[in-house]
Amino acid sequence: MTTDRLPSRARVPGLRPLFALAVLLALAAPLAQPLPARADDKRPGGLTALLDRLVARGGANYAVAVDISDSMESSGYYARTRKVLPAFIDSLTDDDRVCLVPFSEGASECELVSKAEAKAQLARLPEHATGSASNFGRAFESALDGLRRSNAEVSGVLLMSDAQLYAPDDPRFKTFESPGWAALRAKLASLSGGQEVTGYGIPLGSGEKLGDVLAKVFPRYQLLDASGQELADSLARAHDDIRIRQAVKRVRGDEGKGVAVSWPATPDQPLRAGGEIRARLTATTEALPVRVGPLRLGGLPEGVRASAEPSGPLELGPGERRDVVFTLDEAVEHADGLFDGTDRESWRLTVEGAVSSPLSADVERHLDGVSVNLADRPKGEPLTAVGTVVTSASAQWWAGVLGVLAVLLAASGYLVLRRNRPMHGMLVAEAVDRPAPLRIRLYGRRTITADLSTLVEDGGTLWIKGSPGRLGGFPTLRLRCRIADRAVREAVCAPDEPLLLAGLEFRYQPGGSGPPG
Repeated sequence: MTTDRLPSRARVPGLRPLFALAVLLALAAPLAQPLPARADDKRPGGLTALLDRLVARGGANYAVAVDISDSMESSGYYARTRKVLPAFIDSLTDDDRVCLVPFSEGASECELVSKAEAKAQLARLPEHATGSASNFGRAFESALDGLRRSNAEVSGVLLMSDAQLYAPDDPRFKTFESPGWAALRAKLASLSGGQEVTGYGIPLGSGEKLGDVLAKVFPRYQLLDASGQELADSLARAHDDIRIRQAVKRVRGDEGKGVAVSWPATPDQPLRAGGEIRARLTATTEALPVRVGPLRLGGLPEGVRASAEPSGPLELGPGERRDVVFTLDEAVEHADGLFDGTDRESWRLTVEGAVSSPLSADVERHLDGVSVNLADRPKGEPLTAVGTVVTSASAQWWAGVLGVLAVLLAASGYLVLRRNRPMHGMLVAEAVDRPAPLRIRLYGRRTITADLSTLVEDGGTLWIKGSPGRLGGFPTLRLRCRIADRAVREAVCAPDEPLLLAGLEFRYQPGGSGPPG
């Protein structure tokens, strides 16, 4: 007995592997990540958004040197180059200037024009590349001559070629040892206005040695995409790099700048409550926006208040100016003094607030080694305004004044006492030929005058006064003696020590007091 079988369906070879591959691709699709984008992130805080704000005004120069030798035609690179150039020109700003320099045995003139005019230059490029040489020296010479006629702060020379140096009929650039290269370096160094020029090599096919060519002329150069496959991306990277260099120069050019303050009108004098003071704030930066705030009026005495409109923080674009109005809530200064009264006083007013830039964090994030360094406070001449001061008599002020007077009187009395020390005791004067001495009683602070006629035939006078010094104890005596018509003689007499003066002997005996009886 046989069993009939239904015929089986034909099996398609490889179906299961294909199905499995499809499943894997479907599962992997959500995990796929896009390739890293070029620096064209226009989100707030992105690099392109930062560059758009920093280099919005004042463009750069682009000299694009295109090799039109026949090797570019046969390899198809010339057609690809002509295809990507329109998009590159469209990416430039209205302030940028660009020239196209097709070159082979020689080079066309570099005429820097706007991007709209550059479209016409594109139309004048030869339809086919038929040149017999790749004379990079002539291309660079034309580019530098064009840049010399501009005053841009940043420029780039973009070289697009698939070949190495080949200029057999040009003795100036035939080899890298030819004299023309040194002349090109000198021409680059002589560009006016501190123009910063970078060379960019975009190799096509066998043009991977363009770096050697760029190094002969440009101290700063980059070789972009050695594979020669990403023409549009290489042009965009050169564009980004030039804009970044512009941004770095702009940020550094704003160092130390910030906000200037001026006063467009003089307020009513004297200041009164409800009165307005108008201040004009001007951003002195050329690229960076600035932020200042919170705003307040400085120089007001205690108790005088003012409110600002707007109160800040206030943001200003480069070179922008805005007025801020301060309204006085209270315009009278109250002070304590010796007497009640009202007076006028000059106040020197300033605008205070912290100055920064809203782009500081983005600059540090995207521009390597660069930071924002602005003046931290507004600058400007202060405004002199007249205010009112109401003074009230204060017991504390009177107590302070009286205390100072007491101290001054005590100090003055002490100095007077030190200078005029009181005398006590007896001064004995003796002459050799007179048996009886002259005894002079010492007392008080004033100068004592004694007659010496009992000791000297021709007569004489003695003046006695205590010497200045510390209080307490017995002072030394200052003696001034005149005998007849002779000159006055002076000496200091210490206690209990004999002194010879004008032929007389004096002895100071301290102790005892009071006037002579």
